[in-house]
Amino acid sequence: MSYEFQSGFACRIVEMLEQRSMLGYSVDDPRIRMMNFDRFCVANFPNEKTLTQEIAFAWCNNAQGNAGSKKAVNIRNLGRYLLSIGEEAYILPSMFFPTKKPGLPYICNDAELKRFFEATDQIPSDFRNPLREYTIPMVFRLQYACGLRPQEVRLLRRMDINFSDQTIYIADGKHYKDRRLAVDG
Repeated sequence: MSYEFQSGFACRIVEMLEQRSMLGYSVDDPRIRMMNFDRFCVANFPNEKTLTQEIAFAWCNNAQGNAGSKKAVNIRNLGRYLLSIGEEAYILPSMFFPTKKPGLPYICNDAELKRFFEATDQIPSDFRNPLREYTIPMVFRLQYACGLRPQEVRLLRRMDINFSDQTIYIADGKHYKDRRLAVDG
């Protein structure tokens, strides 16, 4: 993606994203949000080079729900970066958009689990995906037995499973961390 930042914060945004990348964090989502922030600043605060409370509040003002909290996190990170390099900046309070508390998880009983896995075993074959009838039951069993997150099991590749030492390599899991799971065969 070749967007050229143009606001008064352009070079600082690029530096912040480069620093995050060097520290091993993914910058795809923050880059998109910072591109939108850059456009917002060009349109509404074209001559500003200092991150003020007015700019931060205006940026987050029309956001709702999860989008608002992500905007707040990214503008907060920009403010913290600016302060870390000795520039003046307003840091948005961490609870500007309170996070929604997750509901209680539903725990399946043994009969429900049995019915679920029986249903996955009944998935019919499909000419567009000839291994679907084998893949889907295995994906759900791996997720259940190993405690994998949906995205982690979805992104597994053949090379991530090591049968000789009975481990599964999870790349870019939660918070973009890698880990290796021991699996008892």
